[in-house]
Amino acid sequence: MKKVLVITRHAIANYGSILQAIATQRAVEGLGFECKIIDYIRNDEFKSNGLITAGKQKTYVKKFPPMLAAYYLARLSEDKSACNKFERMRQKWLPMTELYHDLSNPPEADIYMTGSDQVWGPLMNFQYDWNYFLDFVKGSKKKVAYAASFGKMKIEERDLAKMLQCFKEYDSITVRENQAVSFLNDNNIPSTQVLDPTLLFTGDEWRTMLSAKEREDKGKYVLVYQIHKNERLSSYAAKFAQRVGLPLKRLAVMRHQKSWGGDFIETPDIQEFLEYFDNAAYVVTDSFHGTAFSINLNTPFVTLMPETGTSARNISLLELTKLTSLIARDENDFSVLESDIDFTEANHTLEKERIKSKEELLRILSN
Repeated sequence: MKKVLVITRHAIANYGSILQAIATQRAVEGLGFECKIIDYIRNDEFKSNGLITAGKQKTYVKKFPPMLAAYYLARLSEDKSACNKFERMRQKWLPMTELYHDLSNPPEADIYMTGSDQVWGPLMNFQYDWNYFLDFVKGSKKKVAYAASFGKMKIEERDLAKMLQCFKEYDSITVRENQAVSFLNDNNIPSTQVLDPTLLFTGDEWRTMLSAKEREDKGKYVLVYQIHKNERLSSYAAKFAQRVGLPLKRLAVMRHQKSWGGDFIETPDIQEFLEYFDNAAYVVTDSFHGTAFSINLNTPFVTLMPETGTSARNISLLELTKLTSLIARDENDFSVLESDIDFTEANHTLEKERIKSKEELLRILSN
C-alpha cells in the first residue's frame, strides 16, 4: 500500500481547516492508500506564537508597536482556549505524523500532496511558505495537489517566478476554484478544477463519520457563522433573525465575538459544529465552509461576501451549484426569504462532481 503524506493548513483554530483535512485524509484512504497529514506547524504559528504574528500585522500596532503587548494580553486567554480545543479535536479526528516546525528532514512517503484550503496564499506574516508548494520534497518523489486554493489571486511579481518554478515540479495539480484554473493555464501550468474535499462526502456521510445526530427539531433558530469582523454582517444576521421571528445563535471560535450579537456558542467539538448547521432554520455566513456545509446538509442559507478579496471560492461554489441567488447584495437584501430554497439541482450537480473529483483524485495518485 502506497503511503501518501498531505501538507495543508490543518492546525489553525478554524473549523474549515480541520474539516477539509479530515475529508482529504479519509478520501485518500478510501481509495486504497495509506494517508496521514504532516503535522507541520511553523514556529511563528505554533500555539500562541500565532497571536503575536497576527498582531504584528495590525495597522495600529505597526503605527505604535507597544500596542502589540496590549493586543496580546487582551486575546491571550481566548486564543489559548481555542488552540487547546482544536488540538484535542485534531488528536481525536485526524491521523497525523509527529510534529514538525520545519521540513528540512521531512517524513518519508511515496507520494506528497498539497492539500486543500488557502495553502498557496500569504500566511499570517503576509509571506508565502514554500513548504506548502512542496519545495521541501527532493529527488524523484511524486508531488501532487488536490483542491489547493490561492485565497487572494493578486500575486506580487517577486513571488510569481518562485511559485511557477514550484508548480513545474508537480506531477499533477488540481485546484478548488475556476479562477485558479484560469490563472494556472495563463501561466502554462496544466490544472483541473475539483470539489473542495468537504464536498466529496454527502451530508449523510458526514453525519456517519462524525457520529452526528440529525435532530427532529430542525428550524428553531438562525445560525450565524462569521469568520471576518464585519459590522455589516453582524447587523444583517440580527435583522434576518428578526424578520423570520427566530432566535439568533452565533457559533464562533474566539470569545470576543460574543459582542457581535446572538446567543453565543463557543468552540464546540466538530461533531456539534455539524449538528448546529444541520438543525438550523437558516444559516447566515461569510465563510466558504459555512456555505459548503449548508449546501451539503440542505440547510437554507444566505451568504454575505467578505470585503477581503477572498470571495472567489464562495462565488465559484455558488455558481457551480446554481445558488448565486443566495448571495445577499447588501445588508438590506432579504430576497432569499421571498421563495423556497430548493437544493434538488445542487444535490444532483454535487453528486456528479463528486464522482468526477474522486476519479481525478485517484488519477493523480495512481499515474
